[in-house]
Amino acid sequence: MEKFYFTLLKILKHPSSLLREFLGLVFVLGLYPSAFSTQQPIDNQSSYQNDKEKTVVAIYPFTTHKSYRYEHAAGLGNAVEAGFVRSGRFVVVERNQFDALSEEDRFQEVSATEIINQAKRLGAKIIVTGHVVGVSEGRMLDSRRRPTGKLFTDVSVSFKIIDVETGAIEMSETINGRGIDQTTAAATQAAYQEIDRLARAHVGMYMPQRFALMSVESTNERKGEEFLESFKIWAGSDNGLQQGDVLQIYQVTLLNNPNTQETVEEKRLLGEASITEINSGSTSTCRLYQARRNGGTILDLINNGDESLVIEYQGSLDPEKKSLQDILLGN
Repeated sequence: MEKFYFTLLKILKHPSSLLREFLGLVFVLGLYPSAFSTQQPIDNQSSYQNDKEKTVVAIYPFTTHKSYRYEHAAGLGNAVEAGFVRSGRFVVVERNQFDALSEEDRFQEVSATEIINQAKRLGAKIIVTGHVVGVSEGRMLDSRRRPTGKLFTDVSVSFKIIDVETGAIEMSETINGRGIDQTTAAATQAAYQEIDRLARAHVGMYMPQRFALMSVESTNERKGEEFLESFKIWAGSDNGLQQGDVLQIYQVTLLNNPNTQETVEEKRLLGEASITEINSGSTSTCRLYQARRNGGTILDLINNGDESLVIEYQGSLDPEKKSLQDILLGN
């Protein structure tokens, strides 16, 4: 850049003799501006996946038992599909790409074999189905059974994850969502959102993700021993993560099974951490649970550069709000 200004001053004094040099320098500056920039390139080691690398998921139109209105199945399907799209982790096949449901099909649970060929044609790797098996609505009561002024909606859905290639039902659970609000419509939408959140947790358990450690953010000491409190990972919104999601931290050992000669991965749980902030599409900050008890061992592995340390997301929600067992049981 100094040469640029020096040449400009010379042109002002000798315009005819140095015009060609000046134009050449301007040409180079236009083609290669980064060569004159003082800003350093950013290496964010992004874990972003483009669409070709993402798993293609088909959300089949949800159905319902004949005892309940079909609007519940449609509303749940919309909520779950939106959740998958919003996560950024999947390519979602729109439900309208499937053959339209007949009036009779809307009120019976779908057969996996009937929809696998359709899903293959659409390029899906897994299919998500849902069948409403229970709906109840009413007024919230206090401990003395007096109305609180709020209404509730409870929805139960039979939720399945199907592997398109093998045709196997990889997961089949009945999950329950409750919504509470001032109106029945608002309570129903809240119940749908709860079902969407639990569906996402189930998919996370079926398809766990692993992330690399970015940095140690904070440590503390107790009786002269240092332990880990918070850290950052190379994963963020591009990976479908959200604030409050829970990560498991393992030490992994690879063993050789003498009977099958296969390599077996043995995992030892070291602790769990909650995502406290999504910093970008590819970075997040995490806080370790029970840091005084678990943080010392984890910090030692980090400081020693131990490659057996694994950070994994399995779809569980914040254990301080609700345990994984409660999630699965719908409590």
